[in-house]
Amino acid sequence: MTMKILIKTLIILILCCSCNFKKSVVSDSDSLTWKIKNFEEKKSRTLKPDTNKTYAAIVITVLGETNDTIKIKRDDGYYEIKLSGEIDTVISSDYYGSVDRYFEFDPYLSKDGYLEINIDMY
Repeated sequence: MTMKILIKTLIILILCCSCNFKKSVVSDSDSLTWKIKNFEEKKSRTLKPDTNKTYAAIVITVLGETNDTIKIKRDDGYYEIKLSGEIDTVISSDYYGSVDRYFEFDPYLSKDGYLEINIDMY
């Protein structure tokens, strides 16, 4: 009887610790995923670096197809990416975690297609 209580207590303790650990390690503020089927509206989001992590790059992955040109922009005017047609692209830039980064998807000339856009701070 005492052994069963001890085992159950240990299991509960391990589960609680693993949940708290996962919360502290995984942050959704430094990554985003857009699945785009509607090409009538822009999407935007600001990524915020986790102060407990170190970063070296921002990686943008775009996969899918559009009937015309789309744009992906960053807030500082450093770049505006234009893509069209069948897309399977990875774009990387240096990033050291010092400031928030704003990204915007603009359907621009495209009216139809499907895209999955992932932006991650690494």
